[in-house]
Amino acid sequence: MKQSINRIKFIAISILFVNIFLFSACKKDVKTYEISGSISDPQLHINVSGVKVSLKASKVQSGVYNPTYTEIQSTTTSSDGSFSFTVEHENVEGYRLDFTKTDYFDNTKDLSTDDVQNGNATNIKMDFIPIAKIKLIVKNTSPQSNDDKIEFRFSNVSVKGKDCWTNDPITGIGPTYSFTKTGQVSGNKDMYLEWVVVKNGSQHSYTDTIHSEAFKLKTYNINY
Repeated sequence: MKQSINRIKFIAISILFVNIFLFSACKKDVKTYEISGSISDPQLHINVSGVKVSLKASKVQSGVYNPTYTEIQSTTTSSDGSFSFTVEHENVEGYRLDFTKTDYFDNTKDLSTDDVQNGNATNIKMDFIPIAKIKLIVKNTSPQSNDDKIEFRFSNVSVKGKDCWTNDPITGIGPTYSFTKTGQVSGNKDMYLEWVVVKNGSQHSYTDTIHSEAFKLKTYNINY
């Protein structure tokens, strides 16, 4: 009886060790790939730390590729602006990196599965643009007639977003016209503002340069 119990214990322990060995062997066979890079601010010429980097993937679900990207890992950049992920081999249509930090414009980079699996997703260099704000106040302070007109715009806006200035002209007509708007632009950059005023049939053109200081608000007035 005692020998039977010992034999059963021996068999159970043997099965346990075999399972552990097989599990370890399977884990060793899983291929992994590196996704890494660094983020710098080209306006201030610095590496950007503390950026949240979200790694997302478009995975296969029920045999069909899902076009929606789902976050699979996240990290923040170190003091030198670097980041790194290790991903296991799986059926993925593509990867996406989302970069976010307060006072910076969001950025995104898409990576193909081939890029990742062929080792072409390392040493990624990303630019991160700082945000500045310009408050523009336009007012007709010397009205002449109902035909008074002004057209103004920034001519070198390079970023896009719902809260950003654009290069599109804005037109104001009438003796009481006034306009106020605060919009975002690239920080640490000379922004070119131009405007044309028409009064009493005479047209006058003006230009000026506004330096947008990163992370700060600058107010500019056009009184015409």
